[in-house]
Amino acid sequence: MTLDEILEQIKRAETIVILTHESPDGDAIGSSLAMSLAIKGLGKNADVIIPEVPRIFAFLPEAENIKKESDIKEYDLAISLDCATFKRLAQNEYFENAKNKIVIDH
Repeated sequence: MTLDEILEQIKRAETIVILTHESPDGDAIGSSLAMSLAIKGLGKNADVIIPEVPRIFAFLPEAENIKKESDIKEYDLAISLDCATFKRLAQNEYFENAKNKIVIDH
């Protein structure tokens, strides 16, 4: 998937969730929050769902908006960051139930 295709998916989505791996490190949390800020810059909102966030990362911009779970069961778009395998993805039911899915990993 190209960057243009990712951008188009984001623009079309009404509900967006950002997920990362279990036991997230700074890379996982930082990239999730950065993606959230980028989406906000496009005039959209995204839920960042990370069940357990170490307090050491509380200083990051938007960290206070991280959710442990969501009332939305089926998002239009799920974006997985810093996690290549479905098994390690925290809250993977949101990813599985999403209409469209994007995986971005290094």
